[in-house]
Amino acid sequence: ERLTGQSLDSFCTAEIYRPLKMNDTLFRPSGEILHRVAPSSAPERGQVDDFVARHMGGIAGHASLFTTTSDLARFARMMINHGELDGVRIFKPETISLMTSVQSPPDLRSPGAKNLPVRRALGWDIDTPYRTPPHDYTLSRGGLFPVGGYGHTGWTGQMLWIDPFSRTTVIFLCNRYGPDGKDTRPEVYQLHHRLSTLAAEAVKNFDF
Repeated sequence: ERLTGQSLDSFCTAEIYRPLKMNDTLFRPSGEILHRVAPSSAPERGQVDDFVARHMGGIAGHASLFTTTSDLARFARMMINHGELDGVRIFKPETISLMTSVQSPPDLRSPGAKNLPVRRALGWDIDTPYRTPPHDYTLSRGGLFPVGGYGHTGWTGQMLWIDPFSRTTVIFLCNRYGPDGKDTRPEVYQLHHRLSTLAAEAVKNFDF
């Protein structure tokens, strides 16, 4: 915001979402679009679940973005195509390479998961052990996608995983909160693993 003189939402809309035709991706949905927003644990439909993001006005870098599977698929295709989609360039290829390669310190470990190494890119997960249940790699990668892909998960259970080798994307949007408020993270993590494994198994003529 200091560099551009624009708010985060205005900048992202002008520089990323509109050029990529991600027309359903926005902060603070309102008006007619509200009936398409899935309800969550937030007090009102269209509000972000994360209470810190709500107190920040519903626009934050760590939470509060609303989107659809089709919009995320366009973003993922741009990433797989080294920053370009349908003739529109969003990032330089060197930027994509930097964003999706390991940037975390080599001695970064996960105390809650047998002190195993953690490998993260710029905002992306590459290879992170999970403590619930103990697992020695990123569950979202599934059982077949190799190290070198990248992804991200959200607090309410959503997941995006991109495998650049087979040019495969796995997108799962959900709300893991039930009426009883039970913490379903372990089950959702296992579902991420199962979905990515099934997706890789569905890729034909590619040797993982």
